[in-house]
Amino acid sequence: MKDTQQALAKYGNLRLHKFASNCAEVMSAFHAKNKLITRRGILSTINSLYDPLGFLATVIIQGKLLSRKIVSETVEWDQPLYNDTAAEWKSWIYTLIAIETLRIPRTYVPYFSKTATKELHVFSDASEKSIAAFAYLRTTDSSGEPNIGFILGKAKVVPTSGHTIPRLELSAAVLAVEITQTIVDNLDLHIDNVKFYTDNKVVLGYISNETRRFFIYVANRVEKIRKFSSPNQWNYVPTSRNPTDSGTRSVPAHEIHSSKWLLGPRQLLFSEQKNSENMYQLIDPEEDGETRATVTVAKTFATPERQGIGTDRFNRFSNWTSLVRAIAFLERFSRLHGSKQAAPVTSSEGFSNAENFILISAQYEVYGDEIDCIKRQEQIHKRSPITNLNPFLDERGLLRVGGRIAKYDLNLRQKKTLIVPGRHHIAILLVRHYHDKIKHQGRHFTDGAIRSAGFWIVGAKRLIFSLIHKCVTCRKLRGKTECQIMSDVPEDRLEPSPPFTNV
Repeated sequence: MKDTQQALAKYGNLRLHKFASNCAEVMSAFHAKNKLITRRGILSTINSLYDPLGFLATVIIQGKLLSRKIVSETVEWDQPLYNDTAAEWKSWIYTLIAIETLRIPRTYVPYFSKTATKELHVFSDASEKSIAAFAYLRTTDSSGEPNIGFILGKAKVVPTSGHTIPRLELSAAVLAVEITQTIVDNLDLHIDNVKFYTDNKVVLGYISNETRRFFIYVANRVEKIRKFSSPNQWNYVPTSRNPTDSGTRSVPAHEIHSSKWLLGPRQLLFSEQKNSENMYQLIDPEEDGETRATVTVAKTFATPERQGIGTDRFNRFSNWTSLVRAIAFLERFSRLHGSKQAAPVTSSEGFSNAENFILISAQYEVYGDEIDCIKRQEQIHKRSPITNLNPFLDERGLLRVGGRIAKYDLNLRQKKTLIVPGRHHIAILLVRHYHDKIKHQGRHFTDGAIRSAGFWIVGAKRLIFSLIHKCVTCRKLRGKTECQIMSDVPEDRLEPSPPFTNV
């Protein structure tokens, strides 16, 4: 086999590296050297240590750290190691012999069948090189005598760079929650209480925080922690009394028999452990790079009320043309202070600007929330009276009706009519204006004239009916005029109206 391996490597550039034999001497001849002094052998040795419950977590973590050290030296997979790292690796392998004498009790605690209460205590800790979390079961019998036993432990190597100690401590807390979930899901026991411990008060402040926001890294991990646990389950423990501290520093195999990490924290035997009632505060949140700065936002709208005129003053006008003319005059008067070349009041541009100002004022007053949603590209609340109109804002900030009618060959005001609040005073002025304009011919003609002018009054039919019914001019006409007749006839019985006629 040796000759075949060498011949294939020399003449065929082929490497034979997997062998199987029932002879231990043969297997050791091909694998022992590789496992000890090559990167591939080191990784194979570490993975061959089967320890799903974490009894050897503090021992194996040292081997994983040595493996990382070798990787950082950019050593090839099968390149022999003859430096100090190889000597350190051989020394660690030699200490593993002490594991043969390790004995683990079959039950978690003595007299398990006589226990009265069962509590789960989970500790977490982190260092610059690794994080760890260990879980212990604390029981008491009918006489109140406590016992403690190791359940599950886990240790991980941390990323090489880019992590602060608070971040690593927070990751260790997440690991504690994860192993707790595993225990609760798989352990066929009723746990009366679950408590978590960490020796980092920054992490406790993160978990208890209710007022500040964090950046993504901390926010995601705090969310994971609080999804399975509550802040009052987390407690502070000094580093000297934290058994997980040995899991982050690694323990030689010959010291495992007396390690407090495997025997459990003795303080759990001497005092009744109570959940923390005090919420831990954030430590220097203004200096902490993980905490978002507090920003106060003042939101204002450029509505007429903040420009010196309120829409309540529109109620003083009983005629749409008078209102538009008054606003146009005010606009011209304000511009005269800055320029002597202001447009005359009767110009079409001045009237158009005044009309837009009136409409924007009313729209912001009634549909301010809807306009905010449109600006943020959010969906309008389904209870809004203009939801079905598919509204949008044009380039001037006016609220218009949307829809597929834009494809028709019509002008902008006919394709995308301006939305007018039906309960606002300007809606009354518009109905009166166009009802007079069509010579009081009835509700449908009035509605058509308003639509043709480019206005969509919300609830127009009811408003038009109400105003026509009160129209003084219609009452003065002889007999029942057309506007009165068409106001009285139900909508489903109406026939097509004749062309416009003078009354």
